[in-house]
Amino acid sequence: MPAISVILPVYNSGEVLHRTIKSIIGQSFRDFELLIIDDGSNDGVSPAICDEYAGAYNYIKVYHGPNEGVSGARNRGISLAQGEYLMFIDGDDWVESDILEKFYAKAPADYIACRAEGKDIQCFRDKTYIRGEVDNLFNMVRQKCFYTVWAKLYKKSILDEYGLRFDRKLFLAEDTMFSYNYLAHCDSVAILGKPYDHYTGVWGGTTERYGYGLEKAQYMVRTGYEALQAISEHWGQPLPYHRRLAYMNHVQGLYSKYTDADICKAFRECCPSISEDQYYNCSGLCQSRNGLRMLKKLWRKGKKEEALALAKDLHNHFTQPTSRLGLKPHYRLLYALVRTENYRGLRVVLPLVCRL
Repeated sequence: MPAISVILPVYNSGEVLHRTIKSIIGQSFRDFELLIIDDGSNDGVSPAICDEYAGAYNYIKVYHGPNEGVSGARNRGISLAQGEYLMFIDGDDWVESDILEKFYAKAPADYIACRAEGKDIQCFRDKTYIRGEVDNLFNMVRQKCFYTVWAKLYKKSILDEYGLRFDRKLFLAEDTMFSYNYLAHCDSVAILGKPYDHYTGVWGGTTERYGYGLEKAQYMVRTGYEALQAISEHWGQPLPYHRRLAYMNHVQGLYSKYTDADICKAFRECCPSISEDQYYNCSGLCQSRNGLRMLKKLWRKGKKEEALALAKDLHNHFTQPTSRLGLKPHYRLLYALVRTENYRGLRVVLPLVCRL
């Protein structure tokens, strides 16, 4: 049995896949297997690259199958893995040559993670957390390393004992839910502050495109709420759920269909312990506030027509007084311009706001 099973889902990765696989082949730690899960690639390149490496190295196995999405591909890898620990890597990323060595040095910790370079997915510093000895559970859970599953070690025994797999019904944040559900069964977490993983995001990968329906958004929020409750119970400390669920309340595509009051009601149906005031005053949770941030972000990126189209959707979404939202002055001004459909004024103010 290898110490580590590295699981690599692949979908139309193309030539960039060479860099990913070579970074794994070049590991200083040698007690591992590499499972390449070809998720129905049809680019005429990726399957051949997978077969090329599997034919050259006896510790590399490739499995070709129909397209099931990233969750299906990862689940298949979990079922096939023989290692004590599992590590996931995306087909367009690459890792440092000593990542497995540094990770396995932290065994027997249940959950081992590191910083990732390339997208604001980071941990704060080297730290080990032991269940029953954690001063502030929120400070542990809020670290962004738990948002993703790549460049982590997960114990296969825990995954199998509790039947933990990726939820294919989730249209977003399936990796966050997997990490949270796993964390609810861990007794120790070891985090490395150095970025041993390099996130690139240069291709679509196994990412699926989903519609943002309110029912799907509710399912994601409810799933996250239950996972956080399980973490709180297992680690023996309360968590401010509304501050962690902000990442999961993704309903930006619903601005033209629902008001902010509709979204608040739907959210609280999933999370009854969160009050309306907590919802509206949480900068990440309240979708009115997220909409204003997105407006600013689009304009700053030069996507002016997209920004104005979003403003027209937000006009139908905004119903709450700015005093309830606790907005900063420049956001209050944007809010007022959107509500009054003053798009000419918006064109004048947005460039000024983007400088703040």
